[in-house]
Amino acid sequence: MMTHNTNNIELNSISELELDNPNALLKSNQLCKWLGISNPTIVRWRIEGIGPPVIKLSKRSFVYRTSDVLSWLDHRTDKQFCINSSKIDGGKSND
Repeated sequence: MMTHNTNNIELNSISELELDNPNALLKSNQLCKWLGISNPTIVRWRIEGIGPPVIKLSKRSFVYRTSDVLSWLDHRTDKQFCINSSKIDGGKSND
């Protein structure tokens, strides 16, 4: 598992601290690591308005509330695909 230290906070993609606190704020680089995307991607999403809700702290500083990111991810879940996939494999897990 890849671990990253930022401001003395150990992050394993996203730490339990951020998940336990719905109001925790993630910096763009933390969100990128969590989602496995590049910084240019999150910038493009922000400009195009297709990414998770963003909080603008200053001209160059943006943060993301954990609860907003989780809600955004939930809304992006393709529930129809999940239903169809379970029908195809008989609902069996490949684990």
